[in-house]
Amino acid sequence: MEKKLICFFDGACAPKNPHGHIGMGYFIKEGDVIIHAESRYREARNGNTNNIAEYGALYYLLKYLIDNQMNSYDIQVFGDSTLVIHQMSLIWKIKKGGYAQAAMACKELLSRFNNIRFTWIPREENKLADQLSNKILLEKGIKLFQKPTN
Repeated sequence: MEKKLICFFDGACAPKNPHGHIGMGYFIKEGDVIIHAESRYREARNGNTNNIAEYGALYYLLKYLIDNQMNSYDIQVFGDSTLVIHQMSLIWKIKKGGYAQAAMACKELLSRFNNIRFTWIPREENKLADQLSNKILLEKGIKLFQKPTN
């Protein structure tokens, strides 16, 4: 019987988007058990955006699966980024933009998977991945993104 994995990812750019610090989080479940969870960080720099953060989280998720020989499993990936989910599902094309290089890096990794599917979910259903992406930012003393009040 083929192993089945359920994966969630999320990214954050804070305290401002664009050009803020990036937090990335993902976790992997086998059945009801989380078998791996991770948070990653990237310092603030020009060009950092929430889309790059989302793609970064997906990249590290895919890389982990490959590095641990899980890329032949039946994999379902959930995320709340419409852009990432639609582009990785080949519904939308990857256009020119700051995120394009990150998107192409993920697409290249996808070629190493046998059976992987992407599903968009509302932010409310992606709370743990969101917490993982924000946790690393908070640990570094970075305030989370606040929408400007005009």
